[in-house]
Amino acid sequence: MGRIWLILAGCASLFASLLHVAIIFRGAQWYRKFGAGEQMAQLAESGSIYPSIVTCVLALGLFLGSLYAFAAANMLFKLPFQKTVLYVLTGIFFIRGAIGLVFAVSPEIYILADNSSLFWLVSSAICVMLGTSYLLGTRWHHKDIHSVQFA
Repeated sequence: MGRIWLILAGCASLFASLLHVAIIFRGAQWYRKFGAGEQMAQLAESGSIYPSIVTCVLALGLFLGSLYAFAAANMLFKLPFQKTVLYVLTGIFFIRGAIGLVFAVSPEIYILADNSSLFWLVSSAICVMLGTSYLLGTRWHHKDIHSVQFA
């Protein structure tokens, strides 16, 4: 059952990564559509590379996360520091989800961008779900690695 959680986490991370790449290519309209905020959209419209760099870093992180999830699910070759990276990813998703939920209910504390409460709520829920998938899958993977079966 744990393998399924890793595959789910890998697929969701890969989808999110590809979505972030699409946002870069679609430009300001998609930055707005997916809740990146008016400031990011205006920067994209003005030709600034800042939105593309930020979005590319997110896409790369999500892509690497999908590779680690697929590797732990035995769909790819083993990657270095696999267990550690999976737990770090789990933590990142849970922290991002928690921070975003705080911003969703108290938007006045987040002054760095003009994301909507809906953006924070939806993206945070997705992050918590991803974190849960990574956690359940990683726990299974860790148990599977350390289990010894006697015939």
